[in-house]
Amino acid sequence: MIDCKLAETFRNNVKAHRERLNLTQVEFSNLLGVQRTKVADLERGRNIPTLRVVETIANALSVDASSLLTEKVSSKKLSKLA
Repeated sequence: MIDCKLAETFRNNVKAHRERLNLTQVEFSNLLGVQRTKVADLERGRNIPTLRVVETIANALSVDASSLLTEKVSSKKLSKLA
Protein backbone atom coordinates (compact mmCIF):
# COMPACT_ATOMS: atom_id res chain seq x y z
CA MET A 1 0.00 0.00 0.00
CA ILE A 2 1.24 3.48 -0.83
CA ASP A 3 1.57 5.68 2.25
CA CYS A 4 0.20 9.02 1.05
CA LYS A 5 -2.70 10.94 2.63
CA LEU A 6 -3.99 12.23 -0.72
CA ALA A 7 -3.90 8.74 -2.25
CA GLU A 8 -5.77 7.39 0.79
CA THR A 9 -8.42 10.09 0.46
CA PHE A 10 -8.77 9.37 -3.26
CA ARG A 11 -9.20 5.62 -2.89
CA ASN A 12 -11.69 6.01 -0.03
CA ASN A 13 -13.74 8.51 -2.04
CA VAL A 14 -13.72 6.36 -5.17
CA LYS A 15 -14.95 3.35 -3.22
CA ALA A 16 -17.61 5.41 -1.41
CA HIS A 17 -18.93 6.88 -4.68
CA ARG A 18 -18.87 3.46 -6.38
CA GLU A 19 -20.82 1.93 -3.53
CA ARG A 20 -23.24 4.89 -3.50
CA LEU A 21 -24.05 4.01 -7.10
CA ASN A 22 -24.48 0.35 -6.09
CA LEU A 23 -21.74 -0.72 -8.49
CA THR A 24 -19.63 -3.79 -7.90
CA GLN A 25 -15.94 -3.63 -8.74
CA VAL A 26 -16.70 -5.72 -11.83
CA GLU A 27 -19.45 -3.35 -12.99
CA PHE A 28 -17.27 -0.32 -12.33
CA SER A 29 -14.29 -1.84 -14.12
CA ASN A 30 -16.53 -2.55 -17.14
CA LEU A 31 -17.68 1.07 -17.08
CA LEU A 32 -14.05 2.21 -17.07
CA GLY A 33 -12.95 -0.36 -19.64
CA VAL A 34 -10.33 -1.93 -17.37
CA GLN A 35 -9.89 -5.25 -15.60
CA ARG A 36 -11.46 -5.66 -12.17
CA THR A 37 -8.01 -6.10 -10.64
CA LYS A 38 -7.18 -2.50 -11.64
CA VAL A 39 -10.14 -1.22 -9.61
CA ALA A 40 -9.26 -3.51 -6.69
CA ASP A 41 -5.62 -2.34 -6.75
CA LEU A 42 -6.74 1.27 -6.86
CA GLU A 43 -9.09 0.87 -3.89
CA ARG A 44 -6.41 -0.97 -1.92
CA GLY A 45 -3.82 1.71 -2.56
CA ARG A 46 -1.48 -0.44 -4.60
CA ASN A 47 -1.00 2.25 -7.23
CA ILE A 48 -1.45 5.98 -7.70
CA PRO A 49 -3.41 7.01 -10.80
CA THR A 50 -2.41 9.74 -13.21
CA LEU A 51 -4.51 12.90 -13.38
CA ARG A 52 -6.02 11.64 -16.63
CA VAL A 53 -7.20 8.49 -14.84
CA VAL A 54 -8.55 10.57 -11.93
CA GLU A 55 -10.60 12.56 -14.45
CA THR A 56 -11.83 9.38 -16.19
CA ILE A 57 -12.91 7.88 -12.86
CA ALA A 58 -14.65 11.11 -11.84
CA ASN A 59 -16.56 11.20 -15.12
CA ALA A 60 -17.62 7.56 -14.69
CA LEU A 61 -18.87 8.36 -11.18
CA SER A 62 -20.55 11.61 -12.34
CA VAL A 63 -18.61 13.71 -9.83
CA ASP A 64 -16.07 16.50 -10.03
CA ALA A 65 -12.48 15.22 -9.98
CA SER A 66 -11.61 17.56 -7.11
CA SER A 67 -14.25 15.90 -4.93
CA LEU A 68 -12.33 12.64 -5.19
CA LEU A 69 -9.20 14.33 -3.86
CA THR A 70 -10.81 16.26 -1.02
CA GLU A 71 -11.17 14.76 2.42
CA LYS A 72 -14.69 14.98 3.71
CA VAL A 73 -14.76 16.64 7.11
CA SER A 74 -17.25 14.98 9.41
CA SER A 75 -19.38 16.94 11.87
CA LYS A 76 -17.41 15.31 14.71
CA LYS A 77 -14.16 16.71 13.33
CA LEU A 78 -15.73 20.15 12.92
CA SER A 79 -16.95 20.19 16.53
CA LYS A 80 -13.44 19.32 17.75
CA LEU A 81 -12.02 22.26 15.78
CA ALA A 82 -14.50 24.73 17.30
